[in-house]
This record gives sequence, structure tokens and C-alpha cells, in this order.
Amino acid sequence: MLSLQRSGGHHTVSAPWFARPVPTPRGVMPRSVSPGSEADGSGSTPMAADDRSLYEEELSFKNRYPQVYKKRHVTHEIELPADPRSWMREDVQTWIQYMSDVHGLPSIQSDRFLMNGKALCLMTMEMFCQRVPLGGKMLYKDFQLRLSMAMYQSSR
Repeated sequence: MLSLQRSGGHHTVSAPWFARPVPTPRGVMPRSVSPGSEADGSGSTPMAADDRSLYEEELSFKNRYPQVYKKRHVTHEIELPADPRSWMREDVQTWIQYMSDVHGLPSIQSDRFLMNGKALCLMTMEMFCQRVPLGGKMLYKDFQLRLSMAMYQSSR
């Protein structure tokens, strides 16, 4: 991900856009430091007023929408054939439901995947995303991982 750039005979390494530090505008202090606060030896600084209001706003959001912050635990593991190419329609539906439960996806209509495992093998990522806009990419990657593991096991 690092890019190597040549400029005037020497090399410079630049970080990808998502790893570069965010510049702060002049006159703006970072949120973690409040102006005029002295360290009292305890290692903590007083919370700024705007930080306190953000904290209180987040707490009120958590209280209003607890389902967003609910931890998702799936206590069961699914039993599917190891090779997705041998899945029947029922196996595909079981896998879709399992993935929806584990990753907290919105409910997926069962008629969007009325196919067996061989048909899933022919689907592209775009096809998964057309059927499931929120989570199609994740379903595709999970399926491809299962498929590659099965193909690797069969080649041994």
C-alpha cells in the first residue's frame, strides 16, 4: 500500500491516503487537550465542555436506540457440506440465514437466493450486491472463502 516516489534522485515513501495524519486548522486545538488545563499529576485533563456534550449526546443515543449497540452473539454453528458446490437450495438458505444472524444484516428475502451451490459459484460480486445491497459483498467474500477452502482440501 505504500507508494515509492522518486524525486530528484532520492526516494520518498508516502503513506496511503487513509493512513496520513489529518491536518488541523490553525488556532484549533486537538479535542483531547482543553485550553488552559494544567496536568495535576493524575495523568488526566478536565473534559472540555464540547467533549462533555458529545459524550452526553452519545449516551442519550445509546438509551434511545439500544438495538444498535446490542452485542450480537450466535451460539450455534451451522452444519453445511464442506464443498459449497454440493449445496442444495436448503443449504443455501441456511447459509444466508446464518450469515444474516451473525453479521446483523437486515432480513434477506429467501426468494433472492432460490438456487443451489453451483449457481452461487457462477454469481459475481455485483450479482450478490444487486440481491443484497447491504451485505452482498460480505456474502460474496464468505462464499468465495468457503469455496477456495473446499477446492484446496480436494486438491490435497
